[in-house]
Amino acid sequence: MTVHTLEAILELKRKKWENKHPLLADTIQLYEDKLEAKLKELASQGLDAQELKEEREFYTTETKTQISELKRVFTASDEVTPEDVPIPEYLLDPISFNIFVDPVISNSGQSYERSWILEHLRKNSTDPFSRKHLTAADLVPNLALKAAAEEFINKYGKTF
Repeated sequence: MTVHTLEAILELKRKKWENKHPLLADTIQLYEDKLEAKLKELASQGLDAQELKEEREFYTTETKTQISELKRVFTASDEVTPEDVPIPEYLLDPISFNIFVDPVISNSGQSYERSWILEHLRKNSTDPFSRKHLTAADLVPNLALKAAAEEFINKYGKTF
């Protein structure tokens, strides 16, 4: 692949990316325009060659850093969004189908959201799945499941 072909491909990718993010492209252009104006201003200040070089390098580096940060933020926004991430079934209460907040585990090994299983036990004295006798005293906090649900909520911001 020639250098010219590679440059053309990179230019097409840049244009595609800028079309996807017109606000970013406009903001980058503003930073570049601001840099150009600053460099012209520096040239007119009568600085000696070394001072001028150092000032130009400083403002150029600062602008590149700001543009890189902008690109990082915009690129991060392209990553998976919470709406794109399905909630894993193991994080859902089998009674309410809501994500666990305070999961408990029954003596049959089934996990439930505490409030929903307690509501069920007010009317019935059996485990909804195993049909074995169950009381509130038989329920034990499921700390691992709670931690997994909290991690998911913190990462993707999903609650239901």
